[in-house]
Amino acid sequence: MNQRMILPLEGLSESRGTILIGAREITKADREQLVLQFQGRNLDGSHVNKNFCCITSSLIPQFFLEVWVRRYDDIEETLITRFEPIEGSYPQWDPMKVGAGALHGGRPETPIRFICYIAGKRKPVGEFFLSIAQIEEGMSKEKEYVIPLPKRTSNGFPDSKKSLHYCGEDAQNVYEQALTAVTEVVQDYNSSNEYPVLGFGARLPPDGRVSHEFFVNFDGISPYCKGIAGVLTAYHDCVQKVEFWGPTNFSPVINHVASFAKMYGDGSQYFILLIITDGIITDMHKTKEALVAASILPMSVIIVGVGNADFGDMVELDGDVAPLVGLEGQKAARDIVQFVPFNDFVSAAAAISSGDENATAAKTLLAREVLAEVPAQVVSYMQGMKILPGSWNKKPKEKKEN
Repeated sequence: MNQRMILPLEGLSESRGTILIGAREITKADREQLVLQFQGRNLDGSHVNKNFCCITSSLIPQFFLEVWVRRYDDIEETLITRFEPIEGSYPQWDPMKVGAGALHGGRPETPIRFICYIAGKRKPVGEFFLSIAQIEEGMSKEKEYVIPLPKRTSNGFPDSKKSLHYCGEDAQNVYEQALTAVTEVVQDYNSSNEYPVLGFGARLPPDGRVSHEFFVNFDGISPYCKGIAGVLTAYHDCVQKVEFWGPTNFSPVINHVASFAKMYGDGSQYFILLIITDGIITDMHKTKEALVAASILPMSVIIVGVGNADFGDMVELDGDVAPLVGLEGQKAARDIVQFVPFNDFVSAAAAISSGDENATAAKTLLAREVLAEVPAQVVSYMQGMKILPGSWNKKPKEKKEN
C-alpha cells in the first residue's frame, strides 16, 4: 500500500521548505525487467495535419524519446529513461531494459508518457501514453502509436505577444498586474516585506522535470522574494527558464502552505495564498480535499483568474453558492476561498479611466476585492479557535512565592 507524508524542513530560525517521503511495498511484479524498443515512422513527413504533427526540414534532424512516469498520487512526473538521439525520418532506437517497478510504481495501469523530441533544440514533436498493462497486451506483435501534438499551456509561449505571460517593455501583463496589486496591499501587513513565491505546471531545467511546487526564484534554500521588485524579477526570470506544461494541479501548493499554517494554531500568524490562474485545473477533487483540510487552519486562499477561459471550477471552489465538500462528504469548516476574475476589473477601470490609467485603476479595484473577505476569514478562525486578540504575545503569569 502506498504511503506518503510531507514534513517541514526547519533551520535554526526559519522554515527551509518541505520534503516529501514516499514508501510502498515491493512486489514480485516490480522485479520484472522489460525490454522496450521503438521505431519512428515518417517523423519528417511533408505535410502537417491539424490533428497530428509531422516535421519538414531542409536538414536531417535527430530524434530522441523520453519516458516519464507520475509518482505519489499523480502529483509530479519523474524522468525514468531516455532513448538517445537517432538521425533520420525512420529512427530505430536501441532496445532498453527497464525495471517494471520503476515504470508502474506498483500499478500496472498507470499511464506512462512517451515524448518524442528533436535533438539539440529540444523541440517536442509529440507524445503518447501507454501503461504496462497495454504494453504486455501487445508483446507478441508490433503496435503503432500516432503521436498527437503535446499539450501546451493555454497561456501560450511567453515570447509571443499573444501569451498572457508575455513580458514586454510597454506595459505589465495580467500576471504582473495581479502580483503588483495584491503585493502593494499586503506589504502593509508584512513587516519583513518578503514573500514566498511558488510555481506549478512547468518543466524545470536542467532535466525537464514536471513540477507543481517549485521555487520561482530557483533558490535552492528559500522561496522568499524581497518586495514587489523581487517578486516581479523572480517571475520574469522564471518564465524564460521553464517550459509550461500540463497537468495543472493546485493541491500541491495548497498543501505546501497548509503544512506551515499547521505550526501556528495559536493564531500568531495567518497565511494568505494567492493563486493566479487562467482557469485550467486538472486535480479538482484533490484541490477540494486540500481546501476542506485547510479550512481549520489559519490561512485563506485568493484565486485571481486571468484571460478569457471558463472559470466555472474557480467559482465552485469559492464556495459562496455551496460549501466545499470532500470526497468522503466532509464539509469545509469555514469559507477560506475568494475568487476574482481579473477581466471584470479591467472593464470596470476602463469605464472610469482612459489611456494608461486603466491598469492603475484596475489594480486598485482588484486589490480591494481580493482582500475583501480576508478580515472576516481571520476573525472566523480566531473565534472558532477561541483565540483572543494578542493572546499569543502574553506570557504566563509567574507564581509569587509566599
